Amino acid sequence: SDLFVGVVSNEPLFAVVVPVLRTGTDEVIYTLSLSLPVERIRAIVEDEAIPQNWTVAVVDRGGTILARNTRHAEFVGKRATADLLANTVG
Repeated sequence: SDLFVGVVSNEPLFAVVVPVLRTGTDEVIYTLSLSLPVERIRAIVEDEAIPQNWTVAVVDRGGTILARNTRHAEFVGKRATADLLANTVG
């Protein structure tokens, strides 16, 4: 999902949403949703062997930064720059 602020936690979150299909069909009978703090994405980025001179950002569909390998707290929740969005893989 796009970044949102949790009502209870008041922290930046994202959701992973997947369809649950009826056995043997393509019929969606439920939607399973899990909200997670953006720190979970940051932890994944930090675990990767990223060259020190690289900046990695995870951006939602709306162009908002969910996580970065550098200066994470400064950029989470801010709109990615036009040049970053133009060069985004995904």
